[in-house]
Amino acid sequence: DRTVACRLRFPIDRALADGVLFTPLVMEHKWALFHHRNQIICVRSWLRQVEAVATVEPHADHVEVTSIRGALAGENKDPALTVRLFDCLIRSHPLNSIYPVPLPASMAENPDRAAIWCLSMFGNRATFATPHDFPRRDPDVMLGTRSGD
Repeated sequence: DRTVACRLRFPIDRALADGVLFTPLVMEHKWALFHHRNQIICVRSWLRQVEAVATVEPHADHVEVTSIRGALAGENKDPALTVRLFDCLIRSHPLNSIYPVPLPASMAENPDRAAIWCLSMFGNRATFATPHDFPRRDPDVMLGTRSGD
């Protein structure tokens, strides 16, 4: 039930309508994502469990995620990791971008464990990972809901 403050910007085309951001189509897709009433709802797709809900502020050309309630990596206590995981989730799923999966510091020395964790968290959307912080840039791709999924 914890809430983490953040400031993540995602470009949009005029408005982000309520609806589906990402629909899992195969077992390797681990998340379903929805936008509803200025919230992004993150659901573990095959378990059908809401893991996190992000608060979204709409602007003319972007939305800004201002907080994330919940934890994307189980009982993870690191608020910065929660924000980086949410950013990666949006980029890798609805934006369909290749982006590094942020690893918990405890996995930095164990590549086998890290690989299994990445597969469990992001399925086939995880292409590479890092335990290191890196500068964040706003995505070039616009975030939008899907129709017809």
